[in-house]
Amino acid sequence: VAAIREAADAGKSIKVALDGAAIAAQKGAVSTKDFTARFGRAKNLGERVLGTQDPGATSMSYLFQGFSAGVV
Repeated sequence: VAAIREAADAGKSIKVALDGAAIAAQKGAVSTKDFTARFGRAKNLGERVLGTQDPGATSMSYLFQGFSAGVV
């Protein structure tokens, strides 16, 4: 969301905003490998989830990649 807001504030196109959001979402999803779950079923796994990307963050990353690819 921050990437989209920054692009909008700078007067960038929707395509540029979505490209930035897709990149930021991918980086965010990868960064979840270092976190342990605090909610949901994965919470019960504790440190065994380390090294695995959060599925929700990964899904959002794919969503923004799709938005970015779909806008010309």
